[in-house]
Amino acid sequence: MIGGGTMAAVINERHGFICDVDLPELVKAAPDMMVLIRCGCSRYTCRMDQVADQVAAIEKGTDYVRDVSLTADNFERISANIPYIVASGVVAH
Repeated sequence: MIGGGTMAAVINERHGFICDVDLPELVKAAPDMMVLIRCGCSRYTCRMDQVADQVAAIEKGTDYVRDVSLTADNFERISANIPYIVASGVVAH
């Protein structure tokens, strides 16, 4: 479980959306948490510690990143003070 600080701001103030300035602290707190990346042409989940690399790869290509957010399951679990769902794999983009 994680709570307070940046994660509390993501939950309470931004309704699960993650800002780029928050990412380093969130990676330290929950590197294996599953998050959602929404692009112009697709969406997929990946580990928190892969977000920066995934965004860079997407923006280097012809697409753009709309937003990065907690998955609905993790948003509800963290809000209820239940351990978050851990990503089971590594994505390759």
